[in-house]
Amino acid sequence: MAVPRVHSDSARTLRDRITDASQSGARLRIAGGGTWLDAGHPVHHSTTLATSDLSGVVEYVPGDLVITVGAGTTLADVAAITAQHDQWLALEPFVSREGLRRATVGATIATASHGPLSGSFGRARDLVLGLSLVTGNGTMCSAGGRVVKNVAGFDLVRLMTGAFGTLGVLTEVSLRLHAKPAVDESFAVVLDIPPSDESRDRELALLVDQLNSAPMLAVTSTLASLVVVAHALPGVLHGEHGTPNTSFLLLVRATGNAARVAAQRHALSTLGALHAVSTDVWTTIRTMDAGDVVFRMSNAPRRSVNTLRAVEQWGEITGARDMRTLLDPLRGALRVSCDASPDVRTRTLPDRANAERMPSSWWLQAKRGNDDEISQRLRERFDPAGILNAGIMGARAGVHTLSTEHKGPHE
Repeated sequence: MAVPRVHSDSARTLRDRITDASQSGARLRIAGGGTWLDAGHPVHHSTTLATSDLSGVVEYVPGDLVITVGAGTTLADVAAITAQHDQWLALEPFVSREGLRRATVGATIATASHGPLSGSFGRARDLVLGLSLVTGNGTMCSAGGRVVKNVAGFDLVRLMTGAFGTLGVLTEVSLRLHAKPAVDESFAVVLDIPPSDESRDRELALLVDQLNSAPMLAVTSTLASLVVVAHALPGVLHGEHGTPNTSFLLLVRATGNAARVAAQRHALSTLGALHAVSTDVWTTIRTMDAGDVVFRMSNAPRRSVNTLRAVEQWGEITGARDMRTLLDPLRGALRVSCDASPDVRTRTLPDRANAERMPSSWWLQAKRGNDDEISQRLRERFDPAGILNAGIMGARAGVHTLSTEHKGPHE
């Protein structure tokens, strides 16, 4: 049976819906653009509460580099509005193809989603200045503000960023913007790395060490984006320059003034020939996910090659298909997507992996990372009836026992 969707066109209407649900015990699934509802721990709910109608600009002062929008405003709309003033929200998270058009600001902040720009411009928590929300008991409140320097008391802004809608439903968000750079160039370095064997691992380790060593780090740390494409990814280079898509690629996005980008280009040319690519390549990277499994892993940068090897060994055991892996060589972080075989024996991720999307049966074996005492008390304080996205954040025994339809945390 299809779950009914309730659209809230104002914060007060949304508050009334939540208050009614809290009194009746009806569990709500919070949804924005609805592009990633199949991800994350199962959510038990009877009604979907959509925030997509809470859209539009509340206040935009280009001179302050700050914009306040309704939580249901899409990232695409924010990009279009700020581009008119040569500004941008430097937060381009990994999304589905549908998410490029439908992903909302509220969902992005609630899930703390980020993408290839996070190393240079920061993650969601670094770009949110203030927000308004409705808690699980129907209380309307605000935190932070609409100016850069506005910090006092308990930091509710960071608490709500990444809470996956379990503590409250966002209604407005104030965001820090950046001026668009005068120069924005992207290019790829085709890495001359042997096939999968010990020599490959050795060459990759040498590359990671080189990117993290002085004086190269003085350049790599100032790049807007820097990733290694570790497995086949359709759309990257398109086989240009006689290069098969299965090659290891170093993708770079350099921004700033002409002199700065020229210096970055010169330094990176020591790694190999630079092939200019369209900035559209980052859309391909952001929408790289393939199949029904997406997870992240991290380690010290110099041990990231070991992590990559562990991921590949896991893929061989599970029979994973169409594996696509991005490596951040400065953070030692990997992001992996693949299509898991339905008849695999091992239905768990590699050790220390953090899942974003998995088949529903796999989640039953996955341990939640927020079942601790502090998370439980926060949930009880902000959502005492446990009606918001029940199943994502842990609760004390005897609470959240209802099981209905299962969906994930991404909005």
